[in-house]
Amino acid sequence: MFTPIESAIGALLIQFSTTNYYQQVGKTIGFSSLISGAIKSPSIEKNLSLLAGVLLSPVFVHYFLPDFIPVLNFSIPFPSLLNNTVNGYALFSSVGFLVGLGTSFGCGCTSGHMLAGLSRLRFRSFVATCVFASMAILTNTVFNLNYPCPGNCITPDSSNFENNSKTLLSLLAFSFISTYFILPKLAKSAKSASCSKKTDSKSDPNCNQLNPTCQKRLTIVNSLFSGFTFGLGLIISGMTNPAKVTGFLSILKINQGLFDPSLIMIILFTIIPNIFIWESIKKPQLNNEFDVANSNEIPIKFLIGNALFGIGWGILGICPGPGILGLVYNTKYALAWVANFFLGYSSAKLLA
Repeated sequence: MFTPIESAIGALLIQFSTTNYYQQVGKTIGFSSLISGAIKSPSIEKNLSLLAGVLLSPVFVHYFLPDFIPVLNFSIPFPSLLNNTVNGYALFSSVGFLVGLGTSFGCGCTSGHMLAGLSRLRFRSFVATCVFASMAILTNTVFNLNYPCPGNCITPDSSNFENNSKTLLSLLAFSFISTYFILPKLAKSAKSASCSKKTDSKSDPNCNQLNPTCQKRLTIVNSLFSGFTFGLGLIISGMTNPAKVTGFLSILKINQGLFDPSLIMIILFTIIPNIFIWESIKKPQLNNEFDVANSNEIPIKFLIGNALFGIGWGILGICPGPGILGLVYNTKYALAWVANFFLGYSSAKLLA
């Protein structure tokens, strides 16, 4: 069902998460590279703290927002999975490999291209998003991979918000204040403390820089916060619910009552605000410069990669971010998905 309020709240949490990471650490959040990096080159500062934050979000949801725990029933679009675990492993393994291969060749996924890339107005990411979204919609339509709603999927439903309004609004307020006031103030105070310890701070060009230990600690704190908030945003918006994702990809079936427009809120409340806010951020607070992708090249391999990713996303409704959270909500099959995602991602690097 169409959940505009809940999905908007989730989208705002993702907006806070991505903006905090961008303005503090100077990086964008891309889950395909995050998964690969955490496996190949684990680092508390660079990837593990962000990943830990994401994996902590289901704990909060379990205790404080249980209505948002995704109900997974892959046997609806794939009836053969109901009594055949082997088929399930084969499906999740093959799709995981396809998504890994595609995001590696395509240099990103929904988070890296659609959320971060479009927020930075990158034409390359616009092309990528058009390609993988089109292929996902086409795959969903051709193979009829849908979860029927109890009625028309476009019918608004705000019951989860009504039952959890205090917690959701408190979470929004805390995340907003942390992103735009508490964490920036913490970084500024740390810089001031570093300056006060210098003998000649007025003439020292490095006075506005943090000492390495403090910089590392603040990076970890901001990564944990951004990962945690991003994970909550994915869950609350519905991105971890394949029925919600495939409903959104069913836009060509709107006349059949199968289209769920909930995830449009990601565009309205994450990407559009980020475009204006990120433009005003001239320098990250914890580093001297931004560490982001700037290539404008669009080779054939890039287009093929995004097409492959779109097919994989369209089949199961799982992209890398929700794939990580699947380790909590769909452990049996998610392990196969993540393992083969990494295999596909690494294979693409070898073929490059």
